[in-house]
Amino acid sequence: MDPTRRDFLRAIGTAGAGLSLAACGLMTSRAKPAEVIQIGAIGLFPADRRRYKGELPEDALRAAVGRLNSLGGVLGLQASYRGAHAGTEDEAFEGFQRFLSDPTVIGVILATPLAADRIADEAGRRGMPLISATVDFSVREGHFPDDPSRRTLFQFALPAEWSLRALFEYCRNDRKYSDIGLIFDEISFPRLGDLANELAAAMGLNIVWAEEFGRGERALSEQLSSAARAAPEALLIWGDPNLASQTAISLRDLGYSYVSSPVARESTPQRWRPHLMGSPEAMAEGDWAELAGPAARPGSISVSDIGAFRKGPQWLPEIWGRDHVLGWEKDDKARRGMRSLVDSAYVLFEAARRRGRPDREAVLESLQSEDRYQFASTAFQLGGRSRFALTPDDICLMTLEDGKPAPGDPPYDLGREWSDGLMREADMTVLLRPTLEANLRRAPELVASLLRDGYGTQCTKLGDGRLTSACPVH
Repeated sequence: MDPTRRDFLRAIGTAGAGLSLAACGLMTSRAKPAEVIQIGAIGLFPADRRRYKGELPEDALRAAVGRLNSLGGVLGLQASYRGAHAGTEDEAFEGFQRFLSDPTVIGVILATPLAADRIADEAGRRGMPLISATVDFSVREGHFPDDPSRRTLFQFALPAEWSLRALFEYCRNDRKYSDIGLIFDEISFPRLGDLANELAAAMGLNIVWAEEFGRGERALSEQLSSAARAAPEALLIWGDPNLASQTAISLRDLGYSYVSSPVARESTPQRWRPHLMGSPEAMAEGDWAELAGPAARPGSISVSDIGAFRKGPQWLPEIWGRDHVLGWEKDDKARRGMRSLVDSAYVLFEAARRRGRPDREAVLESLQSEDRYQFASTAFQLGGRSRFALTPDDICLMTLEDGKPAPGDPPYDLGREWSDGLMREADMTVLLRPTLEANLRRAPELVASLLRDGYGTQCTKLGDGRLTSACPVH
């Protein structure tokens, strides 16, 4: 059977033209070594990308490198990338070791959870700048500054604490829920259960049911039947799109699908209809809904970065791909290039340029400073104590819509992204109201343009344009 989008999502935990080097599992843009400055990326880089459905990391890297080279390259050198295919833990770590042995590679992007801790440890020992685009190290053992040995590790992925806090605030303040359920992948998110309990207690919420996915070899339907007896008003999924889609399907089959917030608040063990919510890795993109089909219900909620919303007036990486990348498939409705990957690639090159040297030490000096950067979207910085590129004010909520507004009183309208033809039949879009003030502080021009031009789900509006929480769906 051919690999699918699901295989890709599992591999990444959640791109010039490529030349496949199948013997060593590497892919690289075309250029002579003496003429290039390179970055490495570890994730899904198949020898034949035509066998995969959907977007691959290579799209983002091609767009970033194409744009930089159109501006003259970096320090007089051609910007290039090498991709290491990571289908297994061993492949991921061996790919990283090959990058270590190549002096033209000034930094590495991590786009897979496979061997993530081994890679981070080795990067620290060997002085290799490492940016995690998709893996949250904040819930793993050892994160700078608590673990100084990981001094070369930086992160674009949203920390779980921020994502949980955003969803808990939405539950408590906007939807008026008090009882929360949680199912999570302990392997990918160790310590997630303890973190959720601590946050919920501090915020006055009750986690009335929580289990690791597959605990005791129980089927998911058994676990959800157990959750129904506790009847939480919101059910949070912390895992991948596969877990989110399986959960949505099981909820439907058991008669537990989400309807509206008023119905969720009235949940009992006999009539449980929880509001489905999930981590960025599980539900921020629409892939989980594509896998779940009709079981994915409008109003389901996730968390993302406002600067990563690709369905607004324009998306620069897509424009760069069309303008500067040979072989880029022309599609007027596409919005390719994941923000975390595009900006991770850019910042490694830009860090070297600012220090005037194409080497790893120069990149680390720049990344560890208070320098600010801006390329594909909103501004960011990686220095400081946390080494996180984003801030809590970057957090936004995403909601599922399926091409028409869900029934409710008062009703609401879909955002302009639907009439522009940018969305799949069922897809995630930004839900502006709950985090509007914080997002306006962080990215005033971007957010104001979304509001003005009618993008995103804006729900119920008053006559003066203010957004209210009267919508029963979200």
